Amino acid sequence: IELVNWINANVTTRVTPSFLTETLSLGQLLEYMKSHAAVPASAQPVPDAEDAKAATVDADRTAAVPAPSDMSHSEVLNPVTLPATAGARVADVQLQYQLNAVELTAAVAQDAAARLKNQLRTVKVPELLTNEFMSDLLEILQDIKDHWASGVLVMEGDSDKVFNHGAPIDSGVSIPEVIARYVDLSRALLDCQNAVLVVRVRGSVRGGGLLFPAVADVCVAASDNDTSFGLPEIHRQMVPGVVSAALARKIGKAQCNYYCMTGRPFSASKAVQLGLVSELLSEETPAEWQTLLRRLQTSAEQAVFMKKREVCSLGSDGEMTEPEQMGTVMGEFFANQDATEHSGSGAAFALPIDCLQLHELSLGGGDGGSVAVLTMCDQAARNTFSAKMNAQLEMVVQKVLSRLDSYRALVLTSSVQHVFHCGANPHEMRRWCSDTSLSRTELAHRMKSLYSAFLQLFSLEIPVVAVLHGKVYGGGCPLALWADYRVGTNELDLHYGNITRGMSPAAQLSELWGHYLPQSRVLEFYYENAHWDGQRCLQEGLVSSLHSTREEAVEQALRLASFVGRQAPQGVQRTRRQVRAKLRSQIIDCEAWAIACSISEKAVFTKIKSQNESFTGLSSAVRTAKLPAAPVSTTTKQPEVAASAKQPWEEDCGVVCMQLAIPARACSSQEVEANFAEAPCSSKCLQRAVG
Repeated sequence: IELVNWINANVTTRVTPSFLTETLSLGQLLEYMKSHAAVPASAQPVPDAEDAKAATVDADRTAAVPAPSDMSHSEVLNPVTLPATAGARVADVQLQYQLNAVELTAAVAQDAAARLKNQLRTVKVPELLTNEFMSDLLEILQDIKDHWASGVLVMEGDSDKVFNHGAPIDSGVSIPEVIARYVDLSRALLDCQNAVLVVRVRGSVRGGGLLFPAVADVCVAASDNDTSFGLPEIHRQMVPGVVSAALARKIGKAQCNYYCMTGRPFSASKAVQLGLVSELLSEETPAEWQTLLRRLQTSAEQAVFMKKREVCSLGSDGEMTEPEQMGTVMGEFFANQDATEHSGSGAAFALPIDCLQLHELSLGGGDGGSVAVLTMCDQAARNTFSAKMNAQLEMVVQKVLSRLDSYRALVLTSSVQHVFHCGANPHEMRRWCSDTSLSRTELAHRMKSLYSAFLQLFSLEIPVVAVLHGKVYGGGCPLALWADYRVGTNELDLHYGNITRGMSPAAQLSELWGHYLPQSRVLEFYYENAHWDGQRCLQEGLVSSLHSTREEAVEQALRLASFVGRQAPQGVQRTRRQVRAKLRSQIIDCEAWAIACSISEKAVFTKIKSQNESFTGLSSAVRTAKLPAAPVSTTTKQPEVAASAKQPWEEDCGVVCMQLAIPARACSSQEVEANFAEAPCSSKCLQRAVG
């Protein structure tokens, strides 16, 4: 009523209480007041204590965002204060743009609409691999990656007698240069996800030419006697190095070794037995080839999905897929079908991105490099997994972070007080439990969809520095462990928490723990439902430094990210690829299926009130001696401190008393020195010691 009276007194448009309650939330109303009446902060109505908190959250989450064309410069900037920093390294923090779902949703929709579906393209493969041909094919593969949603890429030879004979060894060109380009082509073909690769072999295939049938999703060959395969490099004082990496994936290591070491050619029928060729087609019936292409093109969208999600194939780690993994995959497939059916039903309403904030720190170099600062700020849900945050992060990753080469590092932090991330939302999980219409297939996909965007974030070629403060519970643990570097605060509370919640690991946490802790420590952490504070995390090596406040921790993270960002990005990226844990879809999907089974059995979050309680054993006082708090520092190491400097706990821990004990039978040092070299002494202990 007070708000209605205030608006009627200050705005020409008359409103009623029913109009407000039926059409506007409190947050939208406050935004309306600000934009139409220029309300100063002192003149804004102040609700009572309980309504004030709800109003703040509502205003943050539902306030309308102006259209991009109507934004002034001050409105585009997101007014979030980063910590004050000392020194030239991090003093030039610049806010670049506000994350706006109106812009990003339109960009994502435009990108999706522009991507071509069920395409068909044919490439003629020359008899010899030249740098020019490989460069052209690399451009085609990049175009497919950028613009295709699904399609078929056909590669067939120029002639009927020779498909391809590999590198032009006798042409006088630089073979090492050709091999280097060949490595790039091999990687691009293996990573091609948006097209079904179809290879049609007619004539002989030798050496490096076997790359094409080896990487093909579907390979057909002519059934005549002119079609044959072989690796004759060993007879030319060479070795089939790069091609063997792709060929072994297709026909197995043993068979690959045999044909590489003997150089023996094999026929098309033998290639079918080895699994290198899918089918033999007669040249006299060309209709069979056209029928095959038509079938593949018509179902290219489903075939590309199968390829991306490793259906009917080995996983990315070379392991066979599991039924539970495919259960989660099928949930994703059905969800995609539903999304396609409803995509044309109407324009989606774009809410402002209110769960995330993105800022930039300019590194000040000539190359325009910068550090991204991604802040989780879902105050209402306390930074728990949600479809809303996942959708917003997915847009940020796809349309901002992955498209800008200027980002050299990323700092991941949270602005929610006393919270970094709390994992799954218990109320959402309990709603899923009560919905009997949801199958395990749907539940597994829903579960994975809550954090799939985070997995996309960590798969980017950008080093991630995480600032851990407050609660890091459940699903927040893998977000912390996927980061390349972590700094923490004294209030850090790391809590696995699955045992009292009926949950199991997610986001590959079941494997990530093993990269940081031995199995015994992981199980101890799990079974005791323990809470590890900042000091314990520092002791276990889970954080590199501790700080008094979040601001100091963010400053430390910015300094480290700035240092990394100033180094050569090529070396940083290549090192990360080889050192970091790899995303393994098999583990991620199986974890999601396991959680779906627990939800369907209504066995999750059944003890909300006691879910944070920890086990305390009788021997805990002895087993975990409590050390005095170490002094907080803003750096991981202190080179200027002398090595002999006494640590705070050295006088309280260690040997507390000592007593000299002399056994009944002993010999003096003089006796040992005088008699030991030439004859056994009278001490039987010494005699046993020397045999």
